[in-house]
Amino acid sequence: MPGPVGQRGERGPTGLYGPTGPTGDLGPAGDQGIPGTAVNTGATGPTGPTGSPGTAVNTGATGPTGPIGLQGAGGALGYWGSFWSDVSQNLVGATGTAMTLNHTDPDTNGVSIASSSQITVANAGVYNIQFSAQVEDQNNPAGTIVIWFKKNGTAIPDSNTNLSLDNQNSFAVASWNFMLKLNAGDYIQIFWYTTDTGVKLIAAASSGDIPAIPSVIVTVQQVAYNGPTGPTGPGKTFIIDHPKDNDRYLVHACLEGPEAGVYYRGTSEIIDNQSVTIELPSYVPGWATHISVLVTAIYDGKVKTFAASDVDRNGKFVVYGENGRFNWLAMGKRASVNVEPLKSEINVSGFGPYKWIE
Repeated sequence: MPGPVGQRGERGPTGLYGPTGPTGDLGPAGDQGIPGTAVNTGATGPTGPTGSPGTAVNTGATGPTGPIGLQGAGGALGYWGSFWSDVSQNLVGATGTAMTLNHTDPDTNGVSIASSSQITVANAGVYNIQFSAQVEDQNNPAGTIVIWFKKNGTAIPDSNTNLSLDNQNSFAVASWNFMLKLNAGDYIQIFWYTTDTGVKLIAAASSGDIPAIPSVIVTVQQVAYNGPTGPTGPGKTFIIDHPKDNDRYLVHACLEGPEAGVYYRGTSEIIDNQSVTIELPSYVPGWATHISVLVTAIYDGKVKTFAASDVDRNGKFVVYGENGRFNWLAMGKRASVNVEPLKSEINVSGFGPYKWIE
C-alpha cells in the first residue's frame, strides 16, 4: 500500500519563456451599434446684425474721358459738289454772263452742272454755295465788275457785289459765298458784268510743280441740321464711311426721346468684396438731374449681382457686391422738352423732316 503523501517542497525558479507562437487570424467585426440621441441640445442663437458696407481703399482715380470722334456728314445725306473751269471766260451780252464750269469732282454727291452754268441740286435742303473767280483787267484805267446769283433763271435779291480793279494787267480774286434754301431740281447760276472791255476771267496752265489756275471754282455744301425731327418724317441720320466695305456707307440714326438727355459710361472693378466708388465728371451735378445708374456684371465664370447707390450731389455713386468687373451706365436729364406744343403758340423753322422750334 502507498504511504502518505509528503509535504510539497518549495517551487523552483521559473524557466525561460519559449518563443511566441504565430498570431491567429483577425476575427470578424461586430455589428454597428444604434446611434445615440442628443440630450439637452440648446436652441440656435439669433443671427447677428449685418455689418455696414465697407469703403473702398486705394481706389484708383477715374481715367480721363477719351477724345470725341470725328463728326459724320451733316444734312439728310451730306450732299455736296465741287466744280471748276480750266478755260478763260469773256463777257458776252449787255446784261451779264453766267460763269461756266467744265469739270466736276468725281466724288460729288447730289449736286451737278447742267448747261455748263446751272448748279443743280437733286435734293431739297439749305445749301452753302461758295465760289472764287480769277479776274484780270487789261485796260488802263481799270474798271469794276459786279457779280450776283440767280435762282432758276431769276436774279436773287440783295445778292450783288461790286469789285473794283486797279491797274492795267492787274489780277484780283472775287470770292464769297451765298446760303439759301433750295427744292429738289432747283439750280443756281453765278453771273458777272462789267463795262470795262478789258476784264476777263483768266485760267492758266500748270508749270512744273505749280498747279494750274482755274478761271472759276465753285463748291456746294448742304447745311447740317441739329433740330428735332418733324412728327411724320424719318429720324435724323448721319453718314460715316463703312469700316469694311468701301462700296457702302454706314448710316446711323439719332436717339430720340421726350427730354434732352445725357449719358456717361465706363468699366470698374470691386477688389475687396464690398464696394467701389465711381465719380462722374465734376460738371455733371450742375447741369443734369434725375440721374439713374445701370450696372452689368462682366462674366468671369460665375454669375454675380451688383447694386448701385443714388448719385450724390458731388456726382459720385457706390457700387456694392463681391469681387468682379462690371460695366456701368449713368443717364440723366439735361433739359425738359415741350413734347406736345400748340401750333398757335410756337414758330417752326426748317423744311421737310428737319424742323425746329425758334
